[in-house]
Amino acid sequence: IVIFIYTGWLGALSTAVALLVSPVTIAICRRKSTRVTAVLGGLVTALGCLFTSFASQFHQLFFSYGTVIGIGVGMTRDCSTLMVAQYFKRRREFVEIFIVSGSGLGIAVMSAFIKGAISKIGWRLGLQAVTGVVFLTFILGTFYRSASLYHPQRRAILHLKNQKRKIKDKNKVDDRPPFFDFSTLRSKTVRILLVSTGISSFGINTPIFYLAHQVEQEGLGDTAVLLQTYLGLAWTLGCAAFGLVVVQNSVECRIARQYLCQAAIFMCGLSILALTAVHGNYHGYVLFAWIYGIFCGGYHYSLKMYTYERVRARNFARTWGFVQCSQAIPIAIGVPISGFNRSSYISNRSSYISNRSSYISNRSSYI
Repeated sequence: IVIFIYTGWLGALSTAVALLVSPVTIAICRRKSTRVTAVLGGLVTALGCLFTSFASQFHQLFFSYGTVIGIGVGMTRDCSTLMVAQYFKRRREFVEIFIVSGSGLGIAVMSAFIKGAISKIGWRLGLQAVTGVVFLTFILGTFYRSASLYHPQRRAILHLKNQKRKIKDKNKVDDRPPFFDFSTLRSKTVRILLVSTGISSFGINTPIFYLAHQVEQEGLGDTAVLLQTYLGLAWTLGCAAFGLVVVQNSVECRIARQYLCQAAIFMCGLSILALTAVHGNYHGYVLFAWIYGIFCGGYHYSLKMYTYERVRARNFARTWGFVQCSQAIPIAIGVPISGFNRSSYISNRSSYISNRSSYISNRSSYI
């Protein structure tokens, strides 16, 4: 039971740290360089995996995996969001389908890779193999280049920037954006969005952390990786389905992104509630993985695109950083509470908390 609770704390801490540093990462990218930040993020993530492979005590994992990897993942992910904004302004909704669905592919592929590597060469060497894969983010970060380098009028833009810089140096004017810009929080819609997203985060991500362990406890350990694969593929399918609805939003069938977000989180809550009726039934877990994965992926995509719709491209990066930050504390608290209830053989109450959190968030968004 203690190991089960600590495992939940560890996974929740890493995810929470990655979300918590999002406003800081975006602020650094806006003031300094997105490319340098992405490279550092890939390096920190790889070092965190390497440090984890040498851990000899469980509490050391809270620093290497929970903190270091969390910071690296947050830096890498937010930099990719900013780079997409530079290159894809008109077809942003379509490109975000591939960005958000990448998380689902990561769940599907890396679950099988990590399980296979650890079972064959041990958990230390297996994590070092994962370090080699994660190090690719460091290499890919070096290819990030500003979109202005490919502008057809690049020379004219550079000339104007040089003239502007000379005037600033002469007058000693610092027009750099503030490190933390809270101007987007003045919007009532944004504040309601932050509250509803934070409430939903108490329970909506719980199955991602505990599904495999629950399956192993009920004697279906051989199918844990397969269920994780189904979950990742369902996430990708949900992103594609909801993305096509957003992109192909015709006059005959116009569905608001707010309603898509509400419907997705409501179905996630219902699927988590239905999980309480599944006990050792493999087909029931398969059905849950597909239903939950589809709507969970659709929720993350529709939430991102709804935020983009409300604040538009100019303020999206800063607002999205605050939206992600609002999810950090609820995840760090909600996931371990669900794990504690599960380890105390109160699984019905654990899933009920997740369902109620999703329901309250749905009502908050409606208000």
